[in-house]
Amino acid sequence: MRFIASTLSLALVSVASGCASLPPDSNRMSPEMAPTPYSAAELRAGCPDGRVVRLQGTAPGSKTPTTDFHFTDGDAEGVTVSGERTTWEELQSHASFPEESVTITTDSRMIPDGEYECWLYTVRTTDGDDNRIERRMWFARALPGPPIDMEIDINDQPFFSMTMIQTK
Repeated sequence: MRFIASTLSLALVSVASGCASLPPDSNRMSPEMAPTPYSAAELRAGCPDGRVVRLQGTAPGSKTPTTDFHFTDGDAEGVTVSGERTTWEELQSHASFPEESVTITTDSRMIPDGEYECWLYTVRTTDGDDNRIERRMWFARALPGPPIDMEIDINDQPFFSMTMIQTK
């Protein structure tokens, strides 16, 4: 019991001192939603014209081709991502989840481009067939944009993963 109390106390001190800072409440898109990792303004600054993000997806027993996201024609309203025009707020909404279904923690994650300090979003939901779905998404604090790593499990079994293998 003493170990649990001291561990909890250390965690509270770390959070209070800012060592384990989480995304700010100002990143909430609505009151019932958890804060997103980045604001629309941070996405705009982090995804300038010419940025390319390459992702590699994998499903158990197979490897899917890479996917490249090209950011072009950025302005105050939005950006074109691989030929599709979108607003910065729409991009921000991709990481907006109901507060009750998400846990946000801090973590570090190694990917081919290096190791990053991240916010780990763990989202737990069920589908219409009562399958338990858990998505874990690592958003690099210093790299606004898509998650640098993602894992999806269905009923505690690996279903899909995706890793950022290059960004430039």
